[in-house]
Amino acid sequence: MKFLVLTALLFGLNLSAETLTKDYFVKGMHCGGCESGVRASLIELGGLKEDQVVNVDHMKPDPKNQIGSVKLKFDKASYKGLETDCKLIKAVKKNPGYTMYMSKDNTNPCNL
Repeated sequence: MKFLVLTALLFGLNLSAETLTKDYFVKGMHCGGCESGVRASLIELGGLKEDQVVNVDHMKPDPKNQIGSVKLKFDKASYKGLETDCKLIKAVKKNPGYTMYMSKDNTNPCNL
């Protein structure tokens, strides 16, 4: 094990787990306060770390209809697909009360 760590240090190898990013839509966001509420909910109720919440933006993709976006980063080993997505969607639904989804074609993937 020491050899592996030393080799990684010498050659600049990244031993961290692979990550993936996912984009979500959030209906109901219309201001910076909304962004803060969604961010806090994902961290406090959804169990994410601050650095996993890459971006929360109420101005994209459709501010006229109050549809914003969220970009999240996950460790591939801990991301469990719809199980993870639904946990986060439920957190945002609980507080601040917005609808979060992954596809414009399915705005209620967790049947809430």
